[in-house]
Amino acid sequence: MALAALLLGTAPLSAEARLDVGGSVEVTEGGIHVQVDLRNGGDAPATAVNVEGELMESQAQAQVLGIPAGESRSIALHFPGGAPRPGVHALVLLLDYTATGPSGPTPISQRAYLLLALGERAEPAVRLSVGEARMTWSGLVDVSLESADGAPHRVRLRIEGPRGFRVDNPPREVDVPALGTITAKVRVFRGTVPWASRQGILAVGMATDGPLARTTVATGIVQILPDPAWMPRLRRPLWALALALLGLAILLEARRRLG
Repeated sequence: MALAALLLGTAPLSAEARLDVGGSVEVTEGGIHVQVDLRNGGDAPATAVNVEGELMESQAQAQVLGIPAGESRSIALHFPGGAPRPGVHALVLLLDYTATGPSGPTPISQRAYLLLALGERAEPAVRLSVGEARMTWSGLVDVSLESADGAPHRVRLRIEGPRGFRVDNPPREVDVPALGTITAKVRVFRGTVPWASRQGILAVGMATDGPLARTTVATGIVQILPDPAWMPRLRRPLWALALALLGLAILLEARRRLG
C-alpha cells in the first residue's frame, strides 16, 4: 500500500509548476525500496528537482534534472534494513525545485508523504486534524488527536514544514484518551520563508502502543502575515521622498548656476 499527498510550500499561489506524488514500495533482504512517481500537474517545467525522503529516521535523496509540464518522472529511494515494527509507516518527503513561468524562475519547496504498509496493513489508531495558524515571527499550531477505535493510545507526534520553515520538534509523546479529543500545541517559526505567504505543513502521528505501527498523517496551512516591522511599510514613501528631494536639489543647483 502506498497512499500519497502533498502540500505547497514556499511557492506563491501563482507558480505554474506543481508536483503530484505517488509511488510503490518493495521490501527485500537488502532493505526497503520505494519508487516515488512525480508528475508535473502545472503548465510550466519544473527543473533541478531534488527529493529528500525520511523513513523511520533513515534518509535518502535523489535528483531529477527536469519534469516538463504534464509529464512524469520516477526516482528510487533505498532505505537499508527493515521495519522494526510491521504496520503502516510514513515516508516524509521534501521536494525542492524551480518553476519557470512568465514572472521568471521561482524556487518552490513542498512537503509530501507516502503511507507505506510494511509487513502488515494496520488501520490508523487515531484521527488527526491541524488547525490553521496565523503568525508573524512565530506562532502555535494546534494538532487535535482523537482515538479512531475507542481505545486509549500513546502517540509519537511530529510536524514537518517546507525548507526554511522551522518547527520546534523535540520528541513528543501524546496520551490520547479512549473518548474525547486532546490538542497538542506545537511552536513554529517563520525562519527564512517569505512574508505574506502560505506554508503547507504535515502532522505525523504514530501509535507506539501495540504490536503494529499505526500511522496517521494530516495536513495544515500556516499563514505568514506581512512583515510587522515599520521600516518595510515606510520603504516606498521614503524612497519617493528621497527621489523628490534629489529632484529638488538638482533643480535648485541648476537655478543657482543659471542665476
